[in-house]
Amino acid sequence: MLSEFLWDYPDIKLPLSMDDRVTDLVDEGLDMVLRIGALSDSNLIARKLSPCRSVICASPGYLKSQSW
Repeated sequence: MLSEFLWDYPDIKLPLSMDDRVTDLVDEGLDMVLRIGALSDSNLIARKLSPCRSVICASPGYLKSQSW
């Protein structure tokens, strides 16, 4: 979606930061964030863009080495 947006609007610059911390949009001067997961109670406007499907994978050797 971002690449299509930037293609349509080449004069807009989008600084992009990718990390896994919860940010405060107002305190950090951000206009928008993309988050995966449930949104805590907030006065922010949220829109679901797409489902996010995850798969947990591990090698047989790793699983054998773990003490469950």
